Amino acid sequence: MRLVLILIAALTIAVSALIGWIGENRVEGNAASPALPRTLEGLTATAEARPDDAQIWKTLAKAHRNAGQTDQAVAAYVRAARLDPDDREVMRALLDLSGPR
Repeated sequence: MRLVLILIAALTIAVSALIGWIGENRVEGNAASPALPRTLEGLTATAEARPDDAQIWKTLAKAHRNAGQTDQAVAAYVRAARLDPDDREVMRALLDLSGPR
């Protein structure tokens, strides 16, 4: 009986991990579009490959900001703002980053 409970617990953990992995690696929208890479290097390469995609530049800016790379974040947000000047989230982020550090 104890072995059955251990197996059920292990299976539950494995299924939870799989569901989490699927959620993180799911592609939104067009199934043919590539999933966004999780690394700064990958995001940078994706942004350079898709220079007219404001969403990619905004995602790259957020990644730089989360990594504490303020100058790179500002540069990516500026690029996103040029591509989509109506994006309020980008404008708020730029205002926030322009304040005292």
